[in-house]
Amino acid sequence: FPVKVMDAFKNALSLNGNVEEYKHFDSYIDDINKARDVETLNGDLTENVTQFGFNPKWDNLLKETNNPFAGVSGNILPKKVIASGKVKEYVDKKYGGETVYDVWKEITEATIVDDRLVSLVVEKIKNAKRNIWYDFEGYSLPFPAVDDTKAYQQIVFQLSKIETDGDISELGADNFVWDPQNIDLDSLYEVLEGVYSNGADNYIVYNKSYENTRLKEIVELLALNKDPRHATGKEMLDHIDARTIDLWELFRITNGGKNVPPIMMHDQKCKTSIKNIEKHITANKIPLGYSIKEYKNLDVQNGGMAMDIAIKRATGVIKDNAWEDIVPSLKEYCENDVRMMIMVYYFIEYLKDTKE
Repeated sequence: FPVKVMDAFKNALSLNGNVEEYKHFDSYIDDINKARDVETLNGDLTENVTQFGFNPKWDNLLKETNNPFAGVSGNILPKKVIASGKVKEYVDKKYGGETVYDVWKEITEATIVDDRLVSLVVEKIKNAKRNIWYDFEGYSLPFPAVDDTKAYQQIVFQLSKIETDGDISELGADNFVWDPQNIDLDSLYEVLEGVYSNGADNYIVYNKSYENTRLKEIVELLALNKDPRHATGKEMLDHIDARTIDLWELFRITNGGKNVPPIMMHDQKCKTSIKNIEKHITANKIPLGYSIKEYKNLDVQNGGMAMDIAIKRATGVIKDNAWEDIVPSLKEYCENDVRMMIMVYYFIEYLKDTKE
């Protein structure tokens, strides 16, 4: 948003260098507020696109007018394309043939598009004796939060994991929170050990890029410090990396929307975050026999809140007693995220059973 505002000022300052033609600063503020406060959708969609960005109520306004593209992922149809009214031309030029967009238009329920890939994931989990389902929470600061790290580098301060067998019978659940005021290399090594869990068959996450990157950074930090645990840490990392199952790969849209994912949900408009899967399950009242706590009823409701708490603790805003009081809520939230992954697995099995 600030870049948009700066562009507006640059455009104004390019008017032949004539000071008399500059608008007063207050008038720019008025333009910004006017663009921000629009609450009705103009007849011409392009009028909702200003030099300060899109109408902030864009999605809701599209829904109110029953626009067929309301809520569609921007990865598939950018807002500017919808505003231009040239959706068909855009789709024909960018995609052509059967693509994510074409499949989404045709499906009327959650659909397994590629059963082969789905079956491979399910069988891999079913055939395991030990599955580790896990999730991290992290935080960053504008300066190195831990010695030898970088400014704004994400630091793991929380790990939740649930161990199951191939039947998804729970073998144990653990929640760890490290105090951001005291995190050091030993703490981060404990994170790596905690995930490794003495060498499991599978490590299951949703969008592995975050977790795998954090684990890699821990091993790199061990190497940088010439820590004698580096070799063992590298072996644990390689073991985890080789056995990681990313459930997101079954829903993820790749190659700019040209590659159709193995599973698509008609009502989520090509959005594939784990929260969208939960929305689909809840909205359609799918009987999975497995449920999670509603996030709106938790004290910590999302990753942003967890990060904010960690930052406030790291900078001393949250004192010792308050920190001890909030740790159980952090654990409850992170464990709920892990249980959501298990619920996604049950959803995948449900789709396979109904298809058969």
